[in-house]
Amino acid sequence: MTLGQITGFGPYNGAGSFIRAGYTNGTTEGGSSGSGILTFASNQYVLRGGLFGGSASCANTGNVATPANSDAFSRFDVVFPSLQQF
Repeated sequence: MTLGQITGFGPYNGAGSFIRAGYTNGTTEGGSSGSGILTFASNQYVLRGGLFGGSASCANTGNVATPANSDAFSRFDVVFPSLQQF
């Protein structure tokens, strides 16, 4: 399990709109693409998106502002209107 916080929204590698997350504890490993990012609100976990890419490494400093502690996640709120009918 990885803990952290959403640090903002914006492009990743110059394209799209992604959730930017920084880790305070733990990291992601290669092959983790698609893993969910969850937030806790109103006594339940809410899926916000899936891991797209980033620069997180095993050398986590615990500081969410350190580039080696961050990843980009897709935004479920952006695609949900297209999927809702299914």
